[in-house]
Amino acid sequence: MLKRNIVWCKENIIFVSILSLLLFFQLVYISNATINIPVMDYWRYINNYVDKCFMGGITFSELYESYCGHKGLLGSLLFVINVIFFKLNVRVSTFFAIAIMGTIAIFVYNLFLSTVKTCVRSIDYGKSIVQQIWGSLIVFPIFNLNQFEILTLEFATTFMLRVLVTVALLVFVDRLLLRKIENYKILYMCVICVIASINLVLAGYSAAFIGAVFVTLIFNLILHGKNVDYKVNICLVFSLIIGGVLYLRDIKSAISEIEISVTSLILNFPKAFLVLLGSSIFHENLAKESLRMKSYYIVGSMLLLIYLASVFIYVKKRYYNFSYLPIMLICYTFCNMGCIYISRFPYFGLGGMASSRYVVDTTLGLIGTIWIFSLIFFDDYTRNSKKKSLFRTNLSVFPVIVVSFFLFFTNVKEHKISAYRCVYFRELINKVENIEALSDEELCQFQANSPEMVRSGVNLMKKYHLGIFKYL
Repeated sequence: MLKRNIVWCKENIIFVSILSLLLFFQLVYISNATINIPVMDYWRYINNYVDKCFMGGITFSELYESYCGHKGLLGSLLFVINVIFFKLNVRVSTFFAIAIMGTIAIFVYNLFLSTVKTCVRSIDYGKSIVQQIWGSLIVFPIFNLNQFEILTLEFATTFMLRVLVTVALLVFVDRLLLRKIENYKILYMCVICVIASINLVLAGYSAAFIGAVFVTLIFNLILHGKNVDYKVNICLVFSLIIGGVLYLRDIKSAISEIEISVTSLILNFPKAFLVLLGSSIFHENLAKESLRMKSYYIVGSMLLLIYLASVFIYVKKRYYNFSYLPIMLICYTFCNMGCIYISRFPYFGLGGMASSRYVVDTTLGLIGTIWIFSLIFFDDYTRNSKKKSLFRTNLSVFPVIVVSFFLFFTNVKEHKISAYRCVYFRELINKVENIEALSDEELCQFQANSPEMVRSGVNLMKKYHLGIFKYL
């Protein structure tokens, strides 16, 4: 195994070098931007689980509890593991997430090489170099620092594991639909994995996964007609429905008393859609320094055209005969944006659509669209020189340059302000050390459900020597 990995690294030395740089900068960023202090839902976790971790154990139903429309088993379980083994060190999650991001990058890169080999059949050293560069561009969005709100908080590992599982499940579906897996035992295993993942890992984000797979199933039926394996399709539909029903069972609604008309939702959707798209590659501070919301409209419109062009190319070139994965990643992002809009717009309005926490999922669509442009590039790259089309080459390269350009400057901007994020966390530590002297208003910075939750949470941390009180 070790020998095989060494050989792989040598054969893909350019990609490995670029990935190492991305991981290094990610490590530097996390080191500068984070510190060991809980925020947001972690205060709820502390109040709900810490005593039970040390006094009597926790049941599955407690970890699987419904809260605001989510059953966050993975997040609750990782929290308990952190408390028991790392004494509630928030930074463990942020640093471990980097390793998961590297794993996702290698996984996606190998899938990309497999697709190129099947679709274009281009193998020689010169072209291998180009493949590695394109592969690096495809995984670049994984390290999008515009998702800082997730990367710098304790949810980092939870979200990255969810992304890894999402991609793996989509690969499973891709292999089944293209009949690359004929063993029905594996099909039934896939059904179990889908049902389990929807309930245990994907949580409230499973709606986007279910939507993406349903769209792809319909797409597959239309395109392949009589050649479709209906047993596979029925099993996948069954797993999606059962998984969704089980997840929704006994779930507590997250719908508030805020009322918004259907007409208002329809009229505001185009703007919100462009903001969600634009914010996936354009940093909020860059937007504030330029045209504010208009910046998102402009960048979002450009990105929408890029998405539409990639889908058109995908269908025209019939790349669905080789892989559904790129289009499923795009469908996942679009379905996710729809879910975000319906569930969050009534609360936060148009400005809330630019939140960095949503970038985790809109990033997957970027991977899919760059993937499609890479295929048309290699399709042209492997032709005889007389048949090569400068237009097709520019068509494939230019959109990727645009996306990479925005991602690069977004990452640079976030690196520059990373130290200021750490200052914010240091202020919270100072407040924790003087918790009894603080008013309810001052405790709002912890972003907990209530000020009292912070006070009781700090007392629990002191009692069990957790977090910054580990050595006290």
